[in-house]
Amino acid sequence: MIDKKLSERVDEYIASHRDEIIDNLRALVEIPSIRGEELPDAPFGIESDRALVKSMDMFSENGFESRIAKSRKYGIAEFGQGEKTLGLFGHCDVVTADGEWLYGEPFKLTERDGFLVGRGCNDDKSGILEMLYAAKMIKELDIPIKNRLLFFVGACEEDGMDDIADFEVNEEMPDVSLVPDGEYPYYCAEKSLTRLMLESCTPFENIKDINGGKCYNVILSDVDVTYVDGSEVAVSGISGHAGRPEGSINAFVKYVESALTDSRPSDSDKEILKDAYDILADYYGGGLDIALDDPFWGRNTCVNGMVSVNNGKLCISLDMRYNPVTSTEELMEKIHKRIDGKWNITESIFKPGYRNDEESKIALTLRNVYSALSGNECDCGIMTAGGTYSKYLRNSFPVGTVMPHPELNHGFKPGHGGVHAPDETMSEIGFLEAIKTLLFSITEIDKIL
Repeated sequence: MIDKKLSERVDEYIASHRDEIIDNLRALVEIPSIRGEELPDAPFGIESDRALVKSMDMFSENGFESRIAKSRKYGIAEFGQGEKTLGLFGHCDVVTADGEWLYGEPFKLTERDGFLVGRGCNDDKSGILEMLYAAKMIKELDIPIKNRLLFFVGACEEDGMDDIADFEVNEEMPDVSLVPDGEYPYYCAEKSLTRLMLESCTPFENIKDINGGKCYNVILSDVDVTYVDGSEVAVSGISGHAGRPEGSINAFVKYVESALTDSRPSDSDKEILKDAYDILADYYGGGLDIALDDPFWGRNTCVNGMVSVNNGKLCISLDMRYNPVTSTEELMEKIHKRIDGKWNITESIFKPGYRNDEESKIALTLRNVYSALSGNECDCGIMTAGGTYSKYLRNSFPVGTVMPHPELNHGFKPGHGGVHAPDETMSEIGFLEAIKTLLFSITEIDKIL
């Protein structure tokens, strides 16, 4: 499957462009592209727009036709001609950089013992660079392809996916898509996703403010509480990805555990806090009676990423990822049964799950490419609790941003190094190998389209 001479040329190209690749990644990481205030020419904030412009400039400067959509929610670059289209989808926005960073700075790419540290270095600015350099090698090494390539860079994947929703309405859908925003060999299925904002029906009496978190999909790591008497409390936990909560400690849940024995909250305040605790303490949905475990899909999850006080009432976010066998209607019926009379729903987001055919030509090709380049036998894809653009795309497969090297260990303390955690990191060798893997995934899929 993999031409040996071409493989060697690709290795030489990547090695000779290593510094350039890392410098381009550095330039993207240095832009703090967290969703910000909506502006007429920057729907997701100035920094997200700046990262989008920088990403598309990289494509245009390397000779690819590129444009930013009129909505400024995404950018597109194109290469080649042909009857069918293979889409590549990445995103330039990132989650917040909460928590204490011990091994680098959030928005400065740090090279550390063979690892790269910085918010977005793994999720998903590396994916953009992998798309770019796969395209560059196809063009500069004269690798033949018979179909059209479309490269998409979104600016709001982490906070709502309004970018890909806009693409779906205004652009032609590719015949097949790869999304370098996952793990190798590929994601074959994604859980359904529901996000809710709950507001307590009863206002606080002695609690003036509670503030923590900025997005749904990062487990709350820090919370600040102010009482009406002027006293304050600050509590820290351990953040993590909403779909993979193991090892995380929700700072708000931790605060409530101490507040219930504190004299400052009134009895009514404690009732509100206790009910919030009962909903949030179990990461796997037991507090809402939505717990479910499945041999393929694993356990449902329900985590909290934001907490605030609005007109005296407690607001808590819920990010739920669950087996698609449970319909959204069934899920919401259970939730309403649990919260009605105590909480109102002020915001709701629903995204369906999916499961790809693992015996399709595309899936088999991805497995074969991965096995050939990694030396690891592979007979299936990976189910994920994460959410990618594939939820909106037809015949789409998320692939990795880093080729796995289990023998490599960044050595960071627990709670550090994950994609939504402090000190987000990836191995440099895994990153560079992922460029090669994406290239051959493209060329081999191109043959069977």
